[in-house]
Amino acid sequence: MGLPEMVLAQKLLPFQDKNVPYLDAIRGVAVLFILIRHAWGLSGSPPFSLGVVDLTPLIVMMSSGVDLFFVLSGMLLSSRFLKNDASGRPSPSISHYMRARILRIGPPYWVVLFLVVLLYTPHYIDNARVWSEWGAANFIAHATFMQTAFIWSFGTYGVASPFWTLTIEMMFYLSLPFVVPLFYKGRWWQGVVASVLVSIVWLYLARNGLTWLVDVIGRHDFDLPFNQEVIRFNLSHQILSYLPHFAIGCAISVILQRFRGRTLTSELMGLIYFGLGILVVVAMMYFLGDISMRNGFANPTLYILDFSRDARAYYYLESIPFAFGYGLILLGASLASNKLKANISSFPLLCIAGVLGYSIYLIHMPLLYTIRDHAWFAMDPRPYWKFFKLLFAGGGVVFLCSLGLFYAVERPSMLLANRASPVRDAVKEEVS
Repeated sequence: MGLPEMVLAQKLLPFQDKNVPYLDAIRGVAVLFILIRHAWGLSGSPPFSLGVVDLTPLIVMMSSGVDLFFVLSGMLLSSRFLKNDASGRPSPSISHYMRARILRIGPPYWVVLFLVVLLYTPHYIDNARVWSEWGAANFIAHATFMQTAFIWSFGTYGVASPFWTLTIEMMFYLSLPFVVPLFYKGRWWQGVVASVLVSIVWLYLARNGLTWLVDVIGRHDFDLPFNQEVIRFNLSHQILSYLPHFAIGCAISVILQRFRGRTLTSELMGLIYFGLGILVVVAMMYFLGDISMRNGFANPTLYILDFSRDARAYYYLESIPFAFGYGLILLGASLASNKLKANISSFPLLCIAGVLGYSIYLIHMPLLYTIRDHAWFAMDPRPYWKFFKLLFAGGGVVFLCSLGLFYAVERPSMLLANRASPVRDAVKEEVS
């Protein structure tokens, strides 16, 4: 933690003793992945290569940064519950836990949500999505973190499309105290296997079955024209599809607390896991990115009811393999030597991006939309340069604004969340 490069990132946080620098840096990778992917998409998705190496498939699948966020959530939030189980103490208070989580993520999100609806209607958000019966229900669904649970609120604020993941996070928060006992007594692989099986079955049903549910959803109150592809895509993006991510995160916490120091959890094995995780992630990014580019799967409805080999491979492999790849990276980094941790933490941009990650995630898309419409950007006919302009100039604006949001809202919400919980997390002690 004493690295000079970490000074700024450390000073941003209200509780510096709880900071885990290498996890901040890994979270920063997820943040930058999402920022690069959206800047690229809003620039017209230009081909991008480095010499003879085509990097476009990698950029296409940088959306997998979301998978890394989910695995991290499972790892960090299960830690206190699993630590208490390992030491024979009672589980943390569920009411304190939930109050702390809502105070932690709610205020920044509600501020950004209100500003998006206020400032981006009607230019980016149609009036009907705000000033109507549907619009009122739409806003309430977003404000209660349930926007992805309903077809009529799923992705309706296109300028704030990343908000869909917050429903998955909130459902995980709500279910964690009741699900984490599956990992008590040193159990770890059982929960992972069960979650993968449930997720695969759900993905199959969302694509091939549940006709009655699709029909019911299609007859919703607002009589909006959602076809079968959109409804099935929405079903495939419910929390059941992401159970492996959270389960893998919980399993990592179990391994770090109960099995550290054995042959398969040595520093050397940590280095091997770390390298293997990177190989898995990069290989899947190239494989799925190539499939997406060749088949136009940037439009997700094209692969939902397409039964070609490419469509099936993309549908079933789009997320779960990344959960395992990122899980190996997190496990490996946590087991590896202090030297590797220091090397990971030695990138100040990644560490700061990790600390500001939530604020960046909330505001980056609306800001990128705004900058994209500026004449300096919009009038440039060169997609390649538009990408660089949006990434670096737009990214700079995003970082500055996220710093303001962090200090004005997110940091105070951290303080509120800490007061709501009588016991601080011991994440640093358990993973460092």
